[in-house]
Amino acid sequence: MLDTSNVAITLPGVFDDPRLKLDHLHGRADWTIGKKAPGDNHPAFTVKLADFGVSNADVAASATADYSNPGHGRGSLDLKADFERAQVSRIARYLPTSISEKLRIYLGHGLQAGMSRGATIEIHGDLTKFPYSRDPDAGVFHIVAPFKGGKFDPSPYPPRKMRNGTPNVWPPLDGIDGVFELKEKMLRFDIDRARYKRVALHGVNGRIEDLGTRESNLVIKGDGLGPLADMLDYVNESSLGIMARHQTEKIRAEGPASLALKLRVPRTPKPHIGVEGAIGFENNRLTVENVPPLSQVRGKVHFTERSAQTDRLTAQFLGGDLRASGGLKQDGTYALDLDGHLAVDAARGLGLHGPAAQVLTRMSGSAPYALNVSGAKGRLPQLTMNSDLTGLALDFPAPFNKPVGAPMPLRLAAGPSTVAGESGLERAELNFGPIAARYLLDYKPKSPPTVLRGAIGVTAGRPAFGRGHRRGRPRSIRCRRMARARYTDAQ
Repeated sequence: MLDTSNVAITLPGVFDDPRLKLDHLHGRADWTIGKKAPGDNHPAFTVKLADFGVSNADVAASATADYSNPGHGRGSLDLKADFERAQVSRIARYLPTSISEKLRIYLGHGLQAGMSRGATIEIHGDLTKFPYSRDPDAGVFHIVAPFKGGKFDPSPYPPRKMRNGTPNVWPPLDGIDGVFELKEKMLRFDIDRARYKRVALHGVNGRIEDLGTRESNLVIKGDGLGPLADMLDYVNESSLGIMARHQTEKIRAEGPASLALKLRVPRTPKPHIGVEGAIGFENNRLTVENVPPLSQVRGKVHFTERSAQTDRLTAQFLGGDLRASGGLKQDGTYALDLDGHLAVDAARGLGLHGPAAQVLTRMSGSAPYALNVSGAKGRLPQLTMNSDLTGLALDFPAPFNKPVGAPMPLRLAAGPSTVAGESGLERAELNFGPIAARYLLDYKPKSPPTVLRGAIGVTAGRPAFGRGHRRGRPRSIRCRRMARARYTDAQ
């Protein structure tokens, strides 16, 4: 019979730290030792533990166990352990060295808080093949651990980079209530609830179907509901934000949103993280500096790590309705169609500042518009915008003044030039009432386009483009090779 306090047990090779310190140990142990057979490393022996209990700051558990060793090998074990309590952050310390070192290190970093009550561990079989991940029929290794108040950091540890060089970083989740399970070759967790800041997560589950092969990925799925601002914050702080060059940091968001997310994390060096999900807008407001706000945003955006597609996305913009369709495809091509309605009186009530507010003071009425943008990564975009402006009254200097009901078509088109000798350049055309303008632009990413040459015509005719006038193009003003003038300066 054992019943002792403040004891230390050394188990060489069983745990990373072989010395276990216990506040209390009690139980009954029976053992038998046989003779050493020729060729064996030691005598055969058996050990039986009954009503065995241990406790310290990390765990309080009871167990029964039968262990036998024929004099060689690792022997066989039948163990059933019940845990009254266990600190989740210390679970990795008690995982045997026969479990993958990488998994032990990862769980030691990722499991950062929480308390488990009612956990169980069962081991039955030949320990030579323990933990049976490569041969599930050789034995039983089963852990079930319900826990509450957990905190988990899903980022790989030691830190890694993805295949494209992006740091593989995912912010921790806390307030986690759920169940962790490890059964031979399968690892899974089911989370009833968790949170990131004010975003409540539910129905989250993760699974590795086969720990015995690296081809079996970690798959995590779940849903969330909470402030859109906190969801954008998670994106900014994760690998997604790094890949997007933190462009979402410029967006200020208001209102709640829903999230459905699936991550596929390969268990290989420099993995390519698979992302699949949808964000649902629920009457949100989005603002970016120096741009009129989007309000009453509704609909969904479906996304992967390489694509984004709108789904019945609507909003209010400049006082009127706005509908969006299209998005970015997996192959890097994109196409976005916007159909909206400008309502000047309502737009004035948005409290805008800067040039947009000044322009609105000289307008009244309403008008529809359509904007289409398409292209591909590494290529110049194709853009068209159309509006008839018939429903607007304009109080600008002639020839841009008009009453409501008078048509004044507005059209802007820009795209890669198809003219010989203009490869890599873009042509832009503007028609605004009696004004027609044509420009040849040199476009560089992350900088304003440079005007190489252009022409502006006043009347209904199209202006000549290049050298000399053409007949039928009265009052055309040509701008020959505008000495690398910036487009913004030309405005």
